Amino acid sequence: MKGKIVTLVLLFLASLLFPYTMTILCFDTGLMSYQPEDLYSVVLENEKTVSAEQYLVGILAQEIDPSMEQETLKAQAILARTWLYRAMGTKTSVSESELAIHAMTLSQMKSVWGEDEYLYYEKLYAAVVETAGKCLYYGNELAAPLFHKISAGMTRYDQTGDCPYLVGVDCVYDAESPGYQTVKQFTKEEFAGKLNQIDKARQLSAPVNAADVTLTLDAQGYVMNLQVSEISFSAEEAALALGIPSLWFRLEDYADTIRVIAKGIGHGYGMSQYGADRYAGEGRDYKWILQHYFQGCEVKDSSGR
Repeated sequence: MKGKIVTLVLLFLASLLFPYTMTILCFDTGLMSYQPEDLYSVVLENEKTVSAEQYLVGILAQEIDPSMEQETLKAQAILARTWLYRAMGTKTSVSESELAIHAMTLSQMKSVWGEDEYLYYEKLYAAVVETAGKCLYYGNELAAPLFHKISAGMTRYDQTGDCPYLVGVDCVYDAESPGYQTVKQFTKEEFAGKLNQIDKARQLSAPVNAADVTLTLDAQGYVMNLQVSEISFSAEEAALALGIPSLWFRLEDYADTIRVIAKGIGHGYGMSQYGADRYAGEGRDYKWILQHYFQGCEVKDSSGR
């Protein structure tokens, strides 16, 4: 069950937070190249090998807004390293093709960041260097390094019991974030049509009214399941089909349409990047931030796994 949760949320993150299909071509550019002593490596799709630490700079570029506070970037670097080491298992090297998320190339960074490319690269580089070898642990096991951009006001509990450190944390700042609320409107035929694209074996009869839809919610109000009559969809399936950025959403009939109101961005598990950044702005360091969102976890050195 834990593996299923991690896989689903990683796929949802990939679709929402990483809008580009990234494949590393080469790290050898005029920018500073990070070549530390490292026992772990990633074999790129062009068959070149880079250190795991070097690869993490490109992963960070995928995962987080580089303009955020440095302590926020350090916290994200530790989550990224924890994810990579979990993907490696007992191996010291992994093929890029085996990874669910690929790192951003320097040319892609330049395309996205423009004139700020060098500044942002240096910030991400520093976050990796300053946390070198450190991962997030629960006891002696690598924790599930889940994160999202903005919570719906509280992070989620793990209801399976596999991740007891995901206990739900109040996110008092997140409602102040730009993009906290998303509203979309569909005709009742469009709404059914969007969900019908998920699976040919699960087809709804149009039109569909919001009153016809049952949402199964968790304790924090995030949607777990959407059901119309005998046909059900997971929250991840529905959110992707409807083009909404969060798993916290509600439906309402509005005139002749269905209005979908979503709060937050992402699945709601683990660290809220916006909340973490607000804490960092108040002077909290990366260890405090991670221990706040992952209760009972510790940041430990993993260089000798």
